Amino acid sequence: MIKLENVGKSFANGDSLFWAVRNMSIDISKGEIVALSGPSGSGKSTVLSMLGGLLHPEEGTVTVDQVNLGSLVDRKMEQFRWNHIGIIFQRFNLIPVLTALENVEIALIPSGMSTKQRKQSAAEWLARVGLSHRMQVRAALLSGGEQQRVAIARALVHQPDIILADEPTANLDRKNATIFLDTLVSLNQSCGTTLVIATHDPLVLSYMQRVVKMEDGQCLM
Repeated sequence: MIKLENVGKSFANGDSLFWAVRNMSIDISKGEIVALSGPSGSGKSTVLSMLGGLLHPEEGTVTVDQVNLGSLVDRKMEQFRWNHIGIIFQRFNLIPVLTALENVEIALIPSGMSTKQRKQSAAEWLARVGLSHRMQVRAALLSGGEQQRVAIARALVHQPDIILADEPTANLDRKNATIFLDTLVSLNQSCGTTLVIATHDPLVLSYMQRVVKMEDGQCLM
């Protein structure tokens, strides 16, 4: 399902380059639940961004469902992401002036659903993350934890094959973190959804089938 082969990604740091990920290789099977774990700056978020096609490696290849993501132009990458990948961002990326319902509904526009169907599906997923009573509140007026749950519903609403999550429980209390994790595991069990989560939260790690430890942009074998 997912394969990284000798992947490297660097960023400019003044006059020099900083290698966020170096010579990383990993295979993740369909339906597997995997954590990328390590200290801040270890490269976890960069790996997730490459798996989601948001960044491209300078070295090596990232393959998802036998497709080399580096070979896809922007529009094809967007379509591939819609068909296969849901991303839960660390910084939410909600549209502040839209309601919680509208932020989730937007993710379904490429599906071709009617407006009524989109609203119904968005409402169902907001209910699943405990936000039925906040659906009509603009994102800017929601608490950090509520915004996180809206972002979770938006990523899950089209029930993708793969879910990538970057520190998804960082702004959740233990009750809501447990609800979120139970929802992910339920999707995994019912649909074979592959889960890749960057985290150092012991609660999240307790749900994982495999933990890949990272440090200085590399896997610790």
